[in-house]
Amino acid sequence: MTSDHRFAIRLGFLAAVCALFAPSLVYAQQAPKQLGKFDTWFAYEAGPNNAKICYAIVRPSKSDSKPAGANRGDIVLMVAHHQNPRRNDEFTWTAGYSPKDGGEIEIGRVKIALSTLGQQNATGAWAKEADGDRQIVAALRAAPATAHALVKAISTRGTETTDTFPLAGFQKALAEIDKACGVRR
Repeated sequence: MTSDHRFAIRLGFLAAVCALFAPSLVYAQQAPKQLGKFDTWFAYEAGPNNAKICYAIVRPSKSDSKPAGANRGDIVLMVAHHQNPRRNDEFTWTAGYSPKDGGEIEIGRVKIALSTLGQQNATGAWAKEADGDRQIVAALRAAPATAHALVKAISTRGTETTDTFPLAGFQKALAEIDKACGVRR
């Protein structure tokens, strides 16, 4: 899969995040519907039945930066399914700033490289390698509810950040979006 194709795929995630944080925005002429809150995670669906996007999303429990007190926008971790065309388990990290290409997500002993996929002025990152989404979701599913995912990156201004995302409720939120978008595991 080319980086241009992966970039195009990721644009759908950004639309879903925008719809989540700006209720006045409409995704596919339909506001997102909350499917449930599962501990720290939320599950949503948006769009018409034949082209739904279902996503699980969480905010960090902690965000650190060097230097301290960096000004950032919304920070979220998200896993999404698209019905048309069918794409499942797509991972997105919204940084709240423009990250340099690079960074990583760490879930237990699993570390996976992240990338802006060549997008200038990106405000987040995605799995660098084509199989990264699958690896990230597998690691999130396997982690105990008491675990955390860490995302480490550097902004284009040189600020080092570490975001800590709780995993409590991820498995239930994932099951809910699986059901909503017809994903079988």
